[in-house]
Amino acid sequence: MDVEIRPADVEDRDAWLTLIQALHEEYDLALSADVAFDTWDRVINRSNPVRSRVAVTPSGDVVGFGNYVIHASTWSENDVCYIEDVYVDEAHRRHGIGAAIVRDIVRIGHISKLHAVYTVAQLDDDGAQAFADGIAEYTGLVRYDFKV
Repeated sequence: MDVEIRPADVEDRDAWLTLIQALHEEYDLALSADVAFDTWDRVINRSNPVRSRVAVTPSGDVVGFGNYVIHASTWSENDVCYIEDVYVDEAHRRHGIGAAIVRDIVRIGHISKLHAVYTVAQLDDDGAQAFADGIAEYTGLVRYDFKV
């Protein structure tokens, strides 16, 4: 399926909000409207490190997104990029759209001379792991979250 991958922009708001809500519902996570709107505001504020790329069909429908954060690293003088979310509308899956979004973010990392682009996947999410295995290198690292 042909899609254009581009930065999220103001006109994408409603579609992006619908997709991020669907992502959270798929993982049985609650997403408050305040958090969703705040995240959207950060995404469209180009000076903020939170960014999003959207997948847009030729007819103009936003069918997927990749949210990412560019941040400093203590391992390099160059920044790194954490891909936090990749989501494609269920009706448009299995067409390479998610991989296209990730590859586009990696392309940005290359152009920006980032030290690394990385993501995480849940240990019991075989689909996410298979997706990542197809386009990235497994590092053997496991994520731990500290209560704050």
